[in-house]
Amino acid sequence: MNEEFYATVKLVSGEEIFSLVSPDEENGLEYLILFTPIKIIKHDLNKDQSFYKVEPWMKLTNENTFLIEKSRIITVIESFDEELINIYKRYINKGNNTRGNYDLTRSEGYITNIKQARMILEKIYRIK
Repeated sequence: MNEEFYATVKLVSGEEIFSLVSPDEENGLEYLILFTPIKIIKHDLNKDQSFYKVEPWMKLTNENTFLIEKSRIITVIESFDEELINIYKRYINKGNNTRGNYDLTRSEGYITNIKQARMILEKIYRIK
């Protein structure tokens, strides 16, 4: 097995996935091993704000390692983008949390949770 690296992989199906990958060869066939591949979708709220939606590439399995033949891959682009790598690492560390329950920071857009917001609003608009 060769050295692992972070990469965006474009498949012939049109899907773009982000993963820790490792090239491999067996019986004359070249493969790419993907470790917990994810889809990262960027949504722009306005010109100054955006957020990322992260979801597993394969949703109906508990497997986290996949082999893809080279013939199914259009391109592999090694990623040095710290933001994408950190998103991936945070996803992995949270146990592949597909419900979006991440601990966000204020700089990532977290303001408050629903319970705290409700208490504040009820205090402001308390009807006596």
